[in-house]
Amino acid sequence: MLAEISRRLPASPPPSNLRFARSGGEPAGKLHQTRVGPRWIESAQTIDMPVGLAGFPALRSFVGIQLDRVRFGPLQLLQSLEDPRVAFLVFPDPPGESLYARDHVANACADEGFALADTAVLIIANARAESGITLNLRAPILLETRARSAVQHIMAEGEYPIRYVP
Repeated sequence: MLAEISRRLPASPPPSNLRFARSGGEPAGKLHQTRVGPRWIESAQTIDMPVGLAGFPALRSFVGIQLDRVRFGPLQLLQSLEDPRVAFLVFPDPPGESLYARDHVANACADEGFALADTAVLIIANARAESGITLNLRAPILLETRARSAVQHIMAEGEYPIRYVP
């Protein structure tokens, strides 16, 4: 179901500066349980979210996990390292095909003290059998890729819906 639904999203590969964990390869870092099975996570891959996410303020340590592109298309996983039951499908907003106005992203980065050039935008995706996939454009996650710090930002500008249907 997800592969069919996610085909409506831009198919650009995720930016390489995301440093998301992949399956396979040699064990490195620390072994963590995730929603997609055990994964070796290196400290350079962790993402610090000082204020957590909406509804999950106590969870502050995350990792991005690259999912199988055949099955999940451009969707990736944002996994809590503190609670293996908590993970979110995310869509890395491709800069060349962004769903946001560039100046709106620049303003959001300025509000959070992030450099636009070093910031990736992750959009939380919700997938339901009855309604398909929707993207929360109102509250993207801004990931400062150098410091590995992130924040969920409420977009003040534009008419960005909570349930955008691609």
